[in-house]
Amino acid sequence: MKTLGSLAVIAGIIALLVSCTMDVSVPTDSGTRVNNIGLMHQQNMLLMTGFGLVLIGFLMRYAGRPRAPGIAVPPPEKGLSAEEVKDLDVLLAGRARTGIVLSSHDAKVVHSVREGSTAAAAGILSGDRLVQIDGEFVGNDLRGNTIRLSGDPGTFVSLTLRRGDRAVSAEVLRELQSDEDVSLGAIARTDDVVEGHGSIDKPSEGFGTWVLVLTVVAGLFLLFYRLSR
Repeated sequence: MKTLGSLAVIAGIIALLVSCTMDVSVPTDSGTRVNNIGLMHQQNMLLMTGFGLVLIGFLMRYAGRPRAPGIAVPPPEKGLSAEEVKDLDVLLAGRARTGIVLSSHDAKVVHSVREGSTAAAAGILSGDRLVQIDGEFVGNDLRGNTIRLSGDPGTFVSLTLRRGDRAVSAEVLRELQSDEDVSLGAIARTDDVVEGHGSIDKPSEGFGTWVLVLTVVAGLFLLFYRLSR
């Protein structure tokens, strides 16, 4: 479709050039030249046709662009229940934190970093993916990973993360944060479940064809309207 669109644009430009250079005058018996109504009408038709072809061509090129496939988003997953969060509160009581909040959807991914925390000072960013904690590989256990990140106040946790295609290492100090709530998947999460994840659908397969059909119909209607005047 992009090729046809390019051809339509080229044909439209040629028609516009012809209309712009077209001589619509005719000689008279007195040696002067006057504009001929018939030739002026032909010039006007060429001009309208050229504009129409250029417009249709650009629309065809736009409709023929390759579209990215629909993004496959996993179905919603249940987060920790209120009781499980309370259990984790008990396990983390008196332990120091890093300020890292892990995603409830993927326990290896950093959902967010508490502002002003030692993790933020160490340069850890949302979206970083945990690979190792203190030299041991990270699993998919959200509660286990959260507990491993915590520890005694004043101790350091050694983290290896992946940011895009490169590895990032950080030594993060564990600090007591009395006002910090246990957050799993979202900041200050206290609901029974985490919010659901939506889907992103790609446009229907016939979208580009319908754009082309409607454009051609509109162009023919305009052409018929001009001819009937």
